[in-house]
Amino acid sequence: MVALSIFAVLVSVLMGSLSFLLTRTDAMQEDTVLFEEARICLDRMATDLTCVFVPVAPAYKIPDIDDDPDPDRFLCEESRLEFTAFSHLPMGGGIPARTGRIAYSLRKTGEDDQVLMRRDEALQGGDRPDRFSQRDEEKMEPVLCRHVKSFRVACFDEEGREYDAWDSDSGDFSYATPVAVRISLELEGINGILPFETMVVLPVHRKKIAHAL
Repeated sequence: MVALSIFAVLVSVLMGSLSFLLTRTDAMQEDTVLFEEARICLDRMATDLTCVFVPVAPAYKIPDIDDDPDPDRFLCEESRLEFTAFSHLPMGGGIPARTGRIAYSLRKTGEDDQVLMRRDEALQGGDRPDRFSQRDEEKMEPVLCRHVKSFRVACFDEEGREYDAWDSDSGDFSYATPVAVRISLELEGINGILPFETMVVLPVHRKKIAHAL
């Protein structure tokens, strides 16, 4: 009886340890998947930003008050980043485009869940929208990251000042584009929040237009 009791205790301890190990393994596998998604997402964004298209003088002219927004403007808002780049990815074949309008933004998929989307629209000829419509945004593909807790973008000017929002079509920024962009991403894993961050120095930027100061 004593031997059976000891055996039962040992089995109970071993089963508990095995259950704990299996739970930890599942959690580690889930976090590994999220780490890989975050890496792919940040690499994709960095690639797009290093291919940014920025028109400069004389091609770029300060817009008049009644002009349409610049179709190639660099736009950064809360949890949204939008710009034109040479990194357009044609989906399902078709004619390659010179540039594409790229947009990153969050979308809610449930009460407590968000995903980060990448929109990529080819710009052909005169078809150069200044930004995506809500109707187009609803068809955004693909999902780059799941379980996103937060997505933040900060832009930096030539003096190294940081801005939470940026509009290169605005006189408030003297029609300049950022020099660098910092991307902060938080994913919600089984073991808690996983933070990721990267900084991208843009290969080209439009300087402040002197007489707009």
